[in-house]
Amino acid sequence: MALLFVDGFDHYAFADKLTKWTSLVSSNQGSMATGRFGTGQLALVGAGATQNCGWIKQNLVGTNATWVVGFAWQATIFGANTVVRLFDTGGTAHLELRTVAGGQITVCRNGTVLATSATVFATNTWYYLELKGLIDDAGSYEFRVDGVTNLSGSADTRNAGVTNCGGLCIGSTSGGQNHQRFDDLYLLDGAGSAPNNDFLGDVRVTAIMPSGDGNSSQWVGSDGNSVNNSLLVDETTPATADYVESSVVGDKDTYAFGDIASSGTVYGVQFAPYAAKTDAGSRSIVSVARLSGTETDGSVKALSVSPGYLLDIRETKPGGGAWTASDINSAEFGIKVNA
Repeated sequence: MALLFVDGFDHYAFADKLTKWTSLVSSNQGSMATGRFGTGQLALVGAGATQNCGWIKQNLVGTNATWVVGFAWQATIFGANTVVRLFDTGGTAHLELRTVAGGQITVCRNGTVLATSATVFATNTWYYLELKGLIDDAGSYEFRVDGVTNLSGSADTRNAGVTNCGGLCIGSTSGGQNHQRFDDLYLLDGAGSAPNNDFLGDVRVTAIMPSGDGNSSQWVGSDGNSVNNSLLVDETTPATADYVESSVVGDKDTYAFGDIASSGTVYGVQFAPYAAKTDAGSRSIVSVARLSGTETDGSVKALSVSPGYLLDIRETKPGGGAWTASDINSAEFGIKVNA
């Protein structure tokens, strides 16, 4: 799979960030404010002009040496600090974008500057930034702004460690004062097939929620029945006051979802069931997609007693082929007890 992770910061509150992301710096402050399209954004903006607002990190699993990350970004204050950092599965940092006090952005290998942009970026202005790197002693990088190449070159991009993709962090990693905002983020590696193995350009990550019951309603709701289950799982941010549950292997719930815009390319669907187990022992679920009577299950996700998002990306629709907006709008999505 080439597409590894997306986030539009639309479907959870800042207090719930570690139900989707892996970790954060202890001084991290921020909010999920209104983003560039009127929905969510991650605002790492503190109370004072000199306050370090920290970073947030996502661990992932990848095997390819080529990575691409893209996201909408703006800074309210510029300082000498990190915008995004890519690291391997052992935690070794490789390529980074960093700001400097004058308003430029540099491409770095764990702090070692490889190139500096001539562009002076404005504060409080949205840009769409993308960084592609071949992580190798004889590697390469390309930095794009709003779809246009800004910096590129060949360089040693491997800071020891290995070349696989282990994830990313966004925000200030070393105490600088550049307060930043992020929206519509994607991360992919060079595996798989086009278009999800190279720059995607300025994209929008849209969160949609259940809007009605689907073909299957086998889980039991917190209201004691299996009727109108979609009403128990339709919150924009995670909630545990109402829920659906099942202990029967094979039981599944599917739901109709809200529509997305009918134009544009769909690069993938990221399932994000918010789930937990309620007793000891191993339990797991799979996500389910249903389109035109054809259903496919996703990868197995083990449950913890602590609730969290169990992310599962699908780049192809049930029955095969790329997703379209029409497919999304007519499909059902849900969950099934795996074990």
